[in-house]
Amino acid sequence: MFDTVKFSRQSKIDSAGRIVLPIELRNRLGVKKGDAVILEEAGDEVRLISVQQARRNAKAYFQSLGSSGTRWSDELLAERREESRRE
Repeated sequence: MFDTVKFSRQSKIDSAGRIVLPIELRNRLGVKKGDAVILEEAGDEVRLISVQQARRNAKAYFQSLGSSGTRWSDELLAERREESRRE
């Protein structure tokens, strides 16, 4: 389920499938004409995220997976060296 609703407004979809985002929402998301956005389907709802926010979300997610100060490539090389040593 989505976080607390911060903005709610009815909008119509035109014949080309476009939706107008109100200026207040565009300003809050930091998007302007021509910017790319990410659409995510979540159950029976759709979430719109700016590309910048999607990058921040991805970076935070991957940082949460790693050990503090250890790069994944270093961990992988260490594992491969250990496997090679055992063979």
